[in-house]
Amino acid sequence: MAEKPGLPHRGPPQGAGAHDPEPQETGDTAGLLLNRLDAWDSVCKTFESYIDANAKAHKAQVKEYDKVLKSILDPVKPGENFEQSSYNGITGLIENMRRNTQGIADSHLEVEKNLKGTTLPILAELRGAIKDKSKQISSGVAKDWKSVQKSREASQKHIDLLARQLESSGIHISKPDPNNDPYVIHRGIYHRLNKQINEENENRRDLLQAQHNFQQFEAYIVDKIKLSVTSFHQFVAGQSDRQKGIYEDIHQKAHVINGDFEWNAFAARNKDRLLDPNAPARHIEKAAFLNQNHAATQPIIEGTLERKGKLLKSYNSGYYVVTQAKFLHEYKDNENFKKDPTPELSLYLPDCTIGAVAGQKFVVKGKDTSKGKLNAFSQTHELAFKAASAAEAEKWQSALATAIGKTTAGETPPTSEASSPVASRQTSGTLDPPSKQTTGVPGTEQHPPTSGAHGPGVQTTGITGGEVTATPASAGPGSAGPVGSPWGAAPASTGTHGPGVQTTGVTGGEEATTTPASAGPRAGSG
Repeated sequence: MAEKPGLPHRGPPQGAGAHDPEPQETGDTAGLLLNRLDAWDSVCKTFESYIDANAKAHKAQVKEYDKVLKSILDPVKPGENFEQSSYNGITGLIENMRRNTQGIADSHLEVEKNLKGTTLPILAELRGAIKDKSKQISSGVAKDWKSVQKSREASQKHIDLLARQLESSGIHISKPDPNNDPYVIHRGIYHRLNKQINEENENRRDLLQAQHNFQQFEAYIVDKIKLSVTSFHQFVAGQSDRQKGIYEDIHQKAHVINGDFEWNAFAARNKDRLLDPNAPARHIEKAAFLNQNHAATQPIIEGTLERKGKLLKSYNSGYYVVTQAKFLHEYKDNENFKKDPTPELSLYLPDCTIGAVAGQKFVVKGKDTSKGKLNAFSQTHELAFKAASAAEAEKWQSALATAIGKTTAGETPPTSEASSPVASRQTSGTLDPPSKQTTGVPGTEQHPPTSGAHGPGVQTTGITGGEVTATPASAGPGSAGPVGSPWGAAPASTGTHGPGVQTTGVTGGEEATTTPASAGPRAGSG
């Protein structure tokens, strides 16, 4: 409806638009600043934690360097090995290391105290200032901002009331209530908007001042943080430089020691115990030891012989020795130094038999004892030897026969009164005639043969041992033999073959028996 001309009316202020009464939102600036202060406090707490952790680390380093210090012996043991009177040797270097290590430990302790006593208080003061600034904003512009919020709510309430009245009845008032008159409501909106805007402007001025002060306060925060870092650097870097200098001092101390300083001092102190470099070296030819030339260590005979192989039947040379202990040892060579000279084969000669010499050859029969003790299950070997000459063969056969008969130089050969088959062995390697014996009851009188040349009827074909088996005149359960002999065999005395001696097939070591006229249960050799 068109307004009547000339009627006075109240409208919006000059220059105000139709929608200017809507309040302008400025945002929660105070809350934003408070949040920023919290962020700065968190930053300060980070620096505080970092420096505090460094302080604890330096304190821990004190304990670690105490352990390092304990690893340095004071004094060096054993002291007689190193020069103790001079500071220019190894003991001086170790003393330098000990003192400098103690200095490093002390420097770490000093850093820990300075960080806690000087650097950390700077950050603690800064965090206190941030807390105060946060309280100032909370009780000032932040509180005023809440009042602005309430004024805005009051203005908006009247604006909504006007809208409801206009929608329901236009300009007609259903009830005679002046407070519901749109005109009255409209004027009330202006009143509330004016109060709101005044509070907003006042709060804005306070916030602008807070922002300006906040900029300066942040500069203060940064300066304090820089001061704490400078303090931290001063103590930590200073300790680091000092520690670097300490290690440099140890390095220089080590390099002033002459390479021969300790040795010359040591040699001077122990000249009576050190070896003379001009003394000649020892030689095995001049070595001497207990029982070096004892008679039992000297060979009866030694030298190179050839022995016939079991499979190829060819002769291979080796080094052989007959010892005073009545062993025949076989070696590959006569070398004592390259390897331990262990016999390849060993025969205990008293348990062996030997045949007569045939040119350059002779045969020894016995059991190898090189692998251990001799027992009933040991294998018997028949070893065919060949010397370089017939004379050499005779020489070897004689020495072996002597050992087999248990006769060595200076000993008396065994007599014919032996009471066992072992005692009845030959003592010289020559063949003896059988002793005369009577048939019948064992233990009857024996008539030992006399030494002499081979008698008629002696067969020498195939002899491989130095003992013979004679054929008894008669044999039976009571074959004649020495008194007390369980075998009834008569001992043979040293001599040549007698009449009726059979030597065919003898391999050595058997005892002489006579050819029996008739065989009995116990006929045979003893």
